[in-house]
Amino acid sequence: MDQSEHHRLACLRRCRLVFPPARLAFMPPLLGVYVFTDWLAIAATDWCFRLHGRLIMLPLLGVYVFTDRPPHPPLTATTTDGHHRLPLPTGYAAAD
Repeated sequence: MDQSEHHRLACLRRCRLVFPPARLAFMPPLLGVYVFTDWLAIAATDWCFRLHGRLIMLPLLGVYVFTDRPPHPPLTATTTDGHHRLPLPTGYAAAD
């Protein structure tokens, strides 16, 4: 086996390690990855509509939302139970 034949076989082995649709899903956005995933979202929405006769799933075409900060933490009981409110002035009720 000469060097060029060995190189060709090694290339074929490397290319077959990952199935082509899986390679498509991990490609950068500039190469059309979102077209592939949007097609899956459209198919899921269409299937849901045909199954139930009405659209119960929102179209998933806008799921690619990138933010510059992490999501807000959920409110805890200490911030929602009212224990941290300022005391109400009681002098107003006594004046009436």
